[in-house]
Amino acid sequence: EVRAVDDGVISARSATLGQVAQPGTELFRLIRQERLEWQAELNSRQLSQVHAGQTVTINLPSGDQVSGTVRQLAPSLNNSSRLGLVYVDLQPGSTARAGMYVSGTIDLEQKESLVVPAEAVVLRDGRSSVFRMGDDDKVIQTPVETGRRNGNMVEITQGLSAGDPVAVRGAGFLADGDRVKHAPGKELGVHASNLPETEVVQ
Repeated sequence: EVRAVDDGVISARSATLGQVAQPGTELFRLIRQERLEWQAELNSRQLSQVHAGQTVTINLPSGDQVSGTVRQLAPSLNNSSRLGLVYVDLQPGSTARAGMYVSGTIDLEQKESLVVPAEAVVLRDGRSSVFRMGDDDKVIQTPVETGRRNGNMVEITQGLSAGDPVAVRGAGFLADGDRVKHAPGKELGVHASNLPETEVVQ
C-alpha cells in the first residue's frame, strides 16, 4: 500500500506493475495541492530590486496571463551564467503547466520619476543624450542616464531637471547648437532650418 503525503496531481510515474521497490526508490512525482512555481532568472542588479511578497504577472505561450507572488530568492548566483533564481508561487487553477518556458514582469515599488518620450533620447557613439532647449533658441545636446521603460516613455535618472523642455519629433536630425524657432500656431512645437519639424515638450 502506497500513501501520498498530500493531496495533489501525479505528474510522473516510474513504478511498474510487479516491481519490487527498494527503500528510497522514487515511485511517483506529485504536484502538491496542484501548486506550481515559476523560477525566474534575474541578474544581480534586478535581484537587488526584488523581495518576497511582490506581485508578478506571467505571460503563457497561449497568450494567457497568470498572477503570482514572489516567495523567496536564491541565496547565490549561478557561477557560469551569473544569474540568480526568484521563486514565484502561481495562483492555482491557471492553464500553466509544469515545464513551460514563460516570461513575466515583477511589479516593483512605485515612485515618481522624470520621464521623456523615447523618441527624444538619441543614441550616438554608444551614449544616450537629449536636445534641451536653451535660452537663445539653440538646442543643447545633453548627455543623460536612462533607467526603466514603460511603453513609449523612458526614465531619466541623471542629466535633466523637471521642467526642462526637450526636442522630441525629429530630435535625431539635430546637432548641438542648432538654432530653432517655435512653429507658428504650435505652442510646444519648433522647427529648425533645413531640418524636419521638431516637436518640443516640457
